[in-house]
Amino acid sequence: MSKRLRIVFVDDQPQVAQSAADQLPQSVKDSADIEVLQLADVTAEVNSLFRRYRLFLDGKSFAEAQAEHASRFDGADLLILDYDLKNTSDGGEWASGLEVARTARAFTTALSVVLLNQFRSTSRFDLTMTEGRSSFADLDIPRLQLSNPGLWSGAALEGFRPWSWPNLLLEPSRFQLLAGWVADNIDRPVLDALSLNTGAKAEDDPVNTIPRESWAMAMSSPDTTFRQLIEKAGFVPPHDSEQLMNDPDAAPRIAASVFAHWFDRYLCLAQDVFVDTAHLAHLAPWLLKDPTSMDLRAQASSLELKAADVFLDDVKKFMLEPNFISSRRLFRYNAIQADRALAKPAGFSFSSMPDVVFCEDVSNFIHRKLALPFPSLLPGGYSVRFVCNQDEFRDDLPEVQNPHKVDYAPQSLFAL
Repeated sequence: MSKRLRIVFVDDQPQVAQSAADQLPQSVKDSADIEVLQLADVTAEVNSLFRRYRLFLDGKSFAEAQAEHASRFDGADLLILDYDLKNTSDGGEWASGLEVARTARAFTTALSVVLLNQFRSTSRFDLTMTEGRSSFADLDIPRLQLSNPGLWSGAALEGFRPWSWPNLLLEPSRFQLLAGWVADNIDRPVLDALSLNTGAKAEDDPVNTIPRESWAMAMSSPDTTFRQLIEKAGFVPPHDSEQLMNDPDAAPRIAASVFAHWFDRYLCLAQDVFVDTAHLAHLAPWLLKDPTSMDLRAQASSLELKAADVFLDDVKKFMLEPNFISSRRLFRYNAIQADRALAKPAGFSFSSMPDVVFCEDVSNFIHRKLALPFPSLLPGGYSVRFVCNQDEFRDDLPEVQNPHKVDYAPQSLFAL
């Protein structure tokens, strides 16, 4: 029997949080224990959290600070924070949910942190695909989208469901596995753990080379270890970073969080070093077991492990392991491109394939005529992506899944 999730809502308007909790999909409510903290409890918990922080800065270890100040945030599988928490302190000292998210990640044992309404309270799709890179939360979404069933499922569903979202039901357990792996590799260079290189040495295999712009987003050098990722991450003032890096309880968890943010929001989105199942099906349809099949494309557009089964068996040897490094199945893209046996076959014609494109906003393949291209601001050579054409998409879906109710911004990118 799988463990029930513990979901904790933190909002200075508890009635709003309760409404959001009540509107969660029934499958979530059936598998979780949901706590909506009242205002007095929110205030107490936020103050306790920052007392831990101050104790740590005074030289206490995380374990000592935790023992001195209990927190209901500890042990939460999902800690769901509102961005505006101005009513939680008499002086408004801790007004930002972003600040609470940062401190909770470092000084509690919460597994996954979700921040609501940091960018906008309505449904929105960021066409730059770079929004939220600096956030300390694991996921930033409008509160409205908590009721979207696509947020809580790995299956391919119809309607608005950004492909960058994980299956939130599985994220806590995935993060536990990731933190354990990071703990085992804490003093190993990150790129080495991923079997990547910078191409600077004669012996570097070019199929495993990562562009400088990709690793430099998180690392000061290609030899940066998981532990050293913490140094410039901003959880504590610079002169306290060494203490945090060497804390036996906090360091692996924080390093795993910093790594996950870099990997998911920079490396994985770019799709040039690692490519996921949906984008591989889009870029190289000849690798599908049946390149003409829309059913296989639909299966590739899911976060489930079986999504990789749509490809030829020889493709699977390039899957990234361990699979909990990402919320989706990934392949080493350069290695696939370098394998002559997997090159586009002679006589293969795109004109004989379904004229479809993968859309980032609905996590599905749709006909090219019903989609709109846009130039994201992602690095690398695969920056142009697709979303559905709102005017052409069906308009009878629930509000949270209806692209007609979504703000695509900045609209200027559609004109480029």
